[in-house]
Amino acid sequence: MEKYLKLKRPSESAAADENEAEEDAVCMPETFAPKKKDPKRKYDEAYLKFGFIATGSDELQQPQCVICSEVLASASMKPSKLIRHQNTKHLETNGKPIEFFQRKRDELQKQKSRFIKCATINTSAVTASYKVALRIAKAKKPHTIAEELILPSAFDMVQAILGEKMAKQLRTIPLSNDTISRRIADMSADVNEQLVKMLKTSKIFAIQLDESTDVANCAMLMVYVRFVNVAEACVDEQFMFCNELSTRTTSEEIFKVLDKFITENGLNWDNCIGITTDGAAAMTGKKSGLVQRVKHMALKAVSYHCFIHREALAAKELSEDLHNVLASGVKMVNFIKASALNTRLFEVLCSEMGSEHVHLLLHTEVRWLSKGRILQRLYELRSEVFQFLSSKNSPLAAHLVDTEWLAKLAYLVDVFGALNDLNLALQGRANDIFRHADKINAFIQKLEHWRIRVAQGRMDAFSFLSEHLMNVEHETDVIQAAIQTVVVGHLDLLRKKFLQYFPALPTENFKWVRNPFETDVTSLSLAAEMESQLIELSCDTTLKTKFDKLKLSDFWLHVGNEYPLISQEAMSFLLPFVTTYLCETGFSAMTAMKTKYRNKLRVSDDLRLCLTTISPRISLLVSRMQSQPSH
Repeated sequence: MEKYLKLKRPSESAAADENEAEEDAVCMPETFAPKKKDPKRKYDEAYLKFGFIATGSDELQQPQCVICSEVLASASMKPSKLIRHQNTKHLETNGKPIEFFQRKRDELQKQKSRFIKCATINTSAVTASYKVALRIAKAKKPHTIAEELILPSAFDMVQAILGEKMAKQLRTIPLSNDTISRRIADMSADVNEQLVKMLKTSKIFAIQLDESTDVANCAMLMVYVRFVNVAEACVDEQFMFCNELSTRTTSEEIFKVLDKFITENGLNWDNCIGITTDGAAAMTGKKSGLVQRVKHMALKAVSYHCFIHREALAAKELSEDLHNVLASGVKMVNFIKASALNTRLFEVLCSEMGSEHVHLLLHTEVRWLSKGRILQRLYELRSEVFQFLSSKNSPLAAHLVDTEWLAKLAYLVDVFGALNDLNLALQGRANDIFRHADKINAFIQKLEHWRIRVAQGRMDAFSFLSEHLMNVEHETDVIQAAIQTVVVGHLDLLRKKFLQYFPALPTENFKWVRNPFETDVTSLSLAAEMESQLIELSCDTTLKTKFDKLKLSDFWLHVGNEYPLISQEAMSFLLPFVTTYLCETGFSAMTAMKTKYRNKLRVSDDLRLCLTTISPRISLLVSRMQSQPSH
């Protein structure tokens, strides 16, 4: 108590304790008066003689004890309460000089600085860990590459350029195999969360899906989704999910996996307006196929058979003569490519002859462009192939000196080249049914045009065939008459197959979607209110300027608020996919990612980060975590 009295001001007495608050207000130094513009450091010297420093914001100051680091309430900024704290908890500091408290203050501030620096380094290390994991997933690389290659390489580069001290900080980045896997799973979940949120705000969406078997014989179902991105006012396409089919690949099992994702993420089947498949029996069965099951849940959904698969099916059938030519050509290629020795010898032969190419290409039935490319390469290297087959006494060499056989081969090169060009035109993202219907209709008309020209004896539509016939020295008329019959028959067959697989497309009734400003509204069969909105829109010259500048889907989204009914009808026609191209590219990525050395990989999370364009919110993920240095 005596020590406590020594700290009291001389004017104070025991009776004055009852009026403590009033005296503090009168005797408080001017420095303690609240000043909005004064920074914290101006308070420190006034507080320091009581063993405190100021902390908190400029608007709300709080005292912090330099001995125990305790932060008191802002109401405790009165000297009497500061003295009470010191006498209650740090009685031994009474009578200490100001230099003692200054030293304690400096130690406290160093601890704060060290803690902030440590926290910053740890947060940066976790952020770096996430960014490395994201790059690994997008590059389709094994998770072990971070610890085995990336970190040692980064350490060597930083050590060489910035020194050992800076390089050692890289050791704090957690990059173990399990850590990278967790990071990828976290980012995948975050991307999926963002996607589901977008789908819920979109109100309508369409899906494309396909099923395939990976290197471990696991049946994988891949699904992409197209929807209206409300935030950016555009149509967006995103990877939806890729899940394993644990047992059979029937329509029932596929629907279970699809329905489970829709249900678990709180999506509504009523918002699904389109489904596109590859046309397999399990997908398109009339009674219990996947499409029928989806339509039972999504009453507004329309279905499409992939245009690219239909084009491949239409081009598959050949006449007997052309089929024999194709089979013989494939045998020649296989004779050389099936043997490693023959492959090397053929390469040397091509190099000695100064050929543009030194390798033949293998034929793969499931690859869309395979036939055209292997036949073109065989035709370009026909002299080299003839010499090689002759040296091996192969009976196949006789075909390469048969002028009529070579003429048929040249025609196959031309026609499959045209089919490949069509196939490439049907590939790609952000395509709509109008563009694909135009490509198909144009090709069907070209087939008829080519057939008429060939029937008239004009082969100039086929460059390889035309060049070959010009170089024929003997029996030109006989060979041209023979090849003319074969070509006309095949073009006629090809046109019939395209008409079979591409019957009347539903674009005629929706020409107003393509150009609402050049449409006769009276010829349409729309509801009265929709026709009224279409008439108003077609007379708006301001919107016509917008129509010329925007993409078709973006234009209809742009007029959605002003003409909601007609906009919704147009989007229900434009939004569904017309190919499964995105699924095919996804399976290609899965093939590169899940190799025989990684056949146990659960590929879904890696694929999501690899194929999506949605960026994971790394800063949000880091804020939810506590960093752990790599070990």
